[in-house]
Amino acid sequence: DEPTGNLDWRTKAQTLDLLFERCETRSITLLMVTHDRSLLDRFGKLVDVGAFAPGRAERMHRASQA
Repeated sequence: DEPTGNLDWRTKAQTLDLLFERCETRSITLLMVTHDRSLLDRFGKLVDVGAFAPGRAERMHRASQA
């Protein structure tokens, strides 16, 4: 769950910097779940899990065929 959700802004920034640094130096992937849209720019890829809600994926599929 959100690893920085209850942190003050400074500790949040330090924690994220550490996570990203470790992932880069070890060539590993970071998977993070968050509601904080301000973090989105730090990630290379985004998956909106809301797109998988019942009925929504089907509506998206139909819309893309139109």
